[in-house]
Amino acid sequence: MVHTHLYSGGVRWKIGPRGALIEALAQAERRHGLTLRLGFEHEFLLLRPNPNPSSDDKWVPIDQTSYCASQAWHQQVGVLDAIVNAVEALGQEVEQCHAEAAPGQFEIVTHHMPAMEAVDALVMCRETICAVAATHGLKATFIPKFFANEAGNGSHMHFSLWANGCNIFSEGVVESAGLPRTAAQFVAGVLHHLPALMAVTTPSTNSYRRLQPGTWSGAFQVWGMDNREAPLRGAFSPDGSTATNFELKAMDATANPYLAAAALIYAGLDGIDMARVLPEPVEMDPHLLESAPRLPTSPEEAYRCLQHSDHAIIRQGLGEGLVRAVLATGRSAASFFSERTFAEEVKILVERL
Repeated sequence: MVHTHLYSGGVRWKIGPRGALIEALAQAERRHGLTLRLGFEHEFLLLRPNPNPSSDDKWVPIDQTSYCASQAWHQQVGVLDAIVNAVEALGQEVEQCHAEAAPGQFEIVTHHMPAMEAVDALVMCRETICAVAATHGLKATFIPKFFANEAGNGSHMHFSLWANGCNIFSEGVVESAGLPRTAAQFVAGVLHHLPALMAVTTPSTNSYRRLQPGTWSGAFQVWGMDNREAPLRGAFSPDGSTATNFELKAMDATANPYLAAAALIYAGLDGIDMARVLPEPVEMDPHLLESAPRLPTSPEEAYRCLQHSDHAIIRQGLGEGLVRAVLATGRSAASFFSERTFAEEVKILVERL
């Protein structure tokens, strides 16, 4: 449901997620003259009914192909063409559609848009993918971790900063880590607050099954220029001289995307306000570095980070009432799933994501 919660007098509800993003975007423009554009990578599984009536598994992957396999497209061209056409009919530009690494896994990448439009479009894109799959007798699911030992599904958020119609990631004098000063400070703020951001970008028990070392999901608090193991990745030109956007990989479909985008903005604005310094990029597997700090490994760890005084600016931005709601619902869900096996968890979530 895409709407802003309002009281009868037209005042925004203080714990409405879309309203939180409206306020965050307003602060970015008011305080620093900045607007944001976002683009998303939509990773999902296509499942078919299990032909084995004696199996406990209701759904099985539609194929067993691997990353970017052409036969995956050839075999599923009917449903994939229908999905792409339906998403583009919504006014969204599809940049890529290809097979991902896990069985039955695909990815659609949509072009960047102004932040609020992009998040609204994300919601509609997911709904469309699921609806089109259903008309083909299939189940589309965005569950972060369906297979215990295969790649999971992320909802990677690409963000860029704009001022006076220019992308400040690629315009201006490069001063720090290959970026203009304001851009570097914004990214430094996101990196600094990333453990707390994960309370809203990867809020579920299932999220942390995906966020493991060596799985291209980003398990350590580092950034890289083209490092698939970094949760923050800069999209730089081949010679490394300019960037166009940054990718946050530590995000999935269990997140409320409005809250995730709002929290990211507050983290970045804090980076500018505090003149935070972006460290040197990590261009190797951070799992091999003794000094690379591990990101939270459970929802509770992320919730505690959000509550820590070092990340108070995120709570202040979102509002204490909204944060209390996030923590209460998140901890309730974590408690529920703590009493269930991974197989039970998957059966529940695959019908909801």
